[in-house]
Amino acid sequence: MTFVLYALFSLLIGIIICILLISMVDRYRINLNYKYENLSTRYDIPENGSFTATYSNDQTKYTIFDTKGNEICKFNVDYQKERPVHEYVYPNHVSYIEVLPNFTIRDRLIDSALGSLNIAIIPIVLSISMICCVTFFYKKKLSKPIKLLTNAYHKIEANDLDFTLSYPLNDEMGKLCHAFEKMKDCLSKNNETMFRQFAEQRRLNAAFSHDLRTPLTLLKGHATMLLSFIPKGLVSQQHFSITTSGNNITLFINLDTVMQIYENLLSNSIRYAKSDIAISVVIENDNLVISVSDDGCGFKNIDIEKATLPFYKSSKDIATEHLGLGLNISKILSERHGGNIQIANNKAGGACVTVKINCNES
Repeated sequence: MTFVLYALFSLLIGIIICILLISMVDRYRINLNYKYENLSTRYDIPENGSFTATYSNDQTKYTIFDTKGNEICKFNVDYQKERPVHEYVYPNHVSYIEVLPNFTIRDRLIDSALGSLNIAIIPIVLSISMICCVTFFYKKKLSKPIKLLTNAYHKIEANDLDFTLSYPLNDEMGKLCHAFEKMKDCLSKNNETMFRQFAEQRRLNAAFSHDLRTPLTLLKGHATMLLSFIPKGLVSQQHFSITTSGNNITLFINLDTVMQIYENLLSNSIRYAKSDIAISVVIENDNLVISVSDDGCGFKNIDIEKATLPFYKSSKDIATEHLGLGLNISKILSERHGGNIQIANNKAGGACVTVKINCNES
């Protein structure tokens, strides 16, 4: 609708310009003819008189007679010097023959050019007006939104959806920009949903890969796991110390949960211990307390705060294969059984991880 208004306005201006130009051209041609009419020669024909004209290639011979047929005058019109004759014959009135001098070469060229220009003015002016209309419409209405849409396209192509496509007008291009903005928002929401689903799937897969054990592995238990580290030189059988208290006490707990937590704590200590690992299992106030210590490098302050987060790895563990889920799973399991997990460093150095499990809620 906006472009139609621009086109009608440019057409109106084009028509006005055409009228003005045609009027100017016609006025000049009329003045040119008036100049030669003042130089014309007039031959009168008596009332009820007559004339004869003998035509040839380059001239015409005229003879004028009175009412009795007597010859009054005779003259020749040379087309090399004069223009075609204007014959004005009126019955029962005085008539005349007017002979105009011929145009000069310059005036003839000017008159011909102006005649051709009169024919070409309308299509030329209207074409120019439409071109100006399209150019102005593009500069005024299309240039900015097209630039905005192009920049938005390049950002989306680069997976950058953190921007706002703002166009103040509510015309056709404004509606297009608004629709593009809505599309971008929908795409951003879909991407967030997809990334969240991928993260959940990755977390679930990692949890499965961390926790699933074959029946043979379950039968071998944590002893086999410890022995698997001995050929690699990671630990030595002579440097395990296990402390227990509360003999001859019957506990009603989920053994699978306890063993899973125990394996997670022990595998972490084996990964970082230099030579010694101390394991303590005690009963305190209806709580089963499992504590695993080592003489490794211990936790940094930032690691103590974030070690139980899913997929967390310290800076020195980024290149290792473990997923960073062991302490997170132990934390979740202990809290579900009314306990908690505590992460600290030993006074003499090394890490100490303690898990409490409420026996009454297991």
